[in-house]
Amino acid sequence: MSTGAIVFDLSYAEDHYPGVGRYAVGLGAALLAARPRWPWRVLMPRRARRFDLGFVPAGMRVPADPASPGPGQLALGAKLRKLGAALYHSPYFLRPWSAGCASIVTVHDTIPLESFGLSGARRAVYRWLVADALKADRVITDTEAARAAIVREFARELGPRRGPEVVAPGVQVAAVAAEWPAWERPAVLVLGINKPHKNLVTLIDALALISAEHRPLLIAAGPLDPRYPDALALARQRGLALDVRALGRVPEERLASLYASATLFAMPTRAEGFGLPLLEALAFGVPAIASDLPVLREVAGDAAVWAPPLDAHAWATAITSLMSDAPRRARLIAAGRERARSFSYRRAAERLASEYEALVPALAKVPGSGAPPVGRAVGGGAR
Repeated sequence: MSTGAIVFDLSYAEDHYPGVGRYAVGLGAALLAARPRWPWRVLMPRRARRFDLGFVPAGMRVPADPASPGPGQLALGAKLRKLGAALYHSPYFLRPWSAGCASIVTVHDTIPLESFGLSGARRAVYRWLVADALKADRVITDTEAARAAIVREFARELGPRRGPEVVAPGVQVAAVAAEWPAWERPAVLVLGINKPHKNLVTLIDALALISAEHRPLLIAAGPLDPRYPDALALARQRGLALDVRALGRVPEERLASLYASATLFAMPTRAEGFGLPLLEALAFGVPAIASDLPVLREVAGDAAVWAPPLDAHAWATAITSLMSDAPRRARLIAAGRERARSFSYRRAAERLASEYEALVPALAKVPGSGAPPVGRAVGGGAR
């Protein structure tokens, strides 16, 4: 039984899309492993240096086109028509226009609609684009909390429709190639971009409240947005420059060893669609302190310590208490690893494969479509 091309968009596996890129690689690898005989075509990124994309066979790869003027959704629609696509799946929220095929898009969160530094004009553009994305044949999001936020914000556009389907991501499996050099004192790791909603300021304020003899080293890793101060700049304002190491973006193959080097993981975010670094910390066995938000509780359950995102005193207390309590850290490590095993890109791929077959029934008749996933192991462990 033949069908048109099944197109997965891996073009977001670039530096410009920190979290979406990691999600795209994990989910794309699991989908290709789960249904290797489907007629896949994979849109490749222009700059494929960040990730190992060897899981995409050469015959499935569709090279990136040069940048073209005008809305990218129109160019994408034209590309899909040229490929003879039966289905397009994006790990991001931009819907192709005039594509002539079914489409699945992913709306991870509504963070840009909140007051975290974006202008009113940019929030309006984002809102219009998400409203357009909701016209896709299927809309996917990561958590029930994110789904509820989307439904609240776009109730009028959704009308009687239920809203996005929840398909949670997992954590990629990879061995730790080499240990990270030991820090000179116990370290707290925070990982993510330095945008305002990531709330680095509360973490730096908490660090300032901890006495010098008990103060841990703060390790800040992740891409930097030059519009906002990073952890080191904030630390300098408070005379704490010697207590912070700002690493910038860490290569993907070194992240596992970086997690393993930390005594604690901190996620003081004020808003999140999922919180992949928190799940990764649990999977790597790093005791975690996180903002007491519904979305993060949905991810970590009872396997993390919770603190109000804007209460620096609570963060300082949580850090010092957990630093001095080895038995509690051990319990959190065990609980975190168990919790992380409940999230899996393999299960996400199986869930999405059923959506593919609902939209393109001929896929169910492809030989091997019901076979369990094979190939590169993905989900439920370290990256």
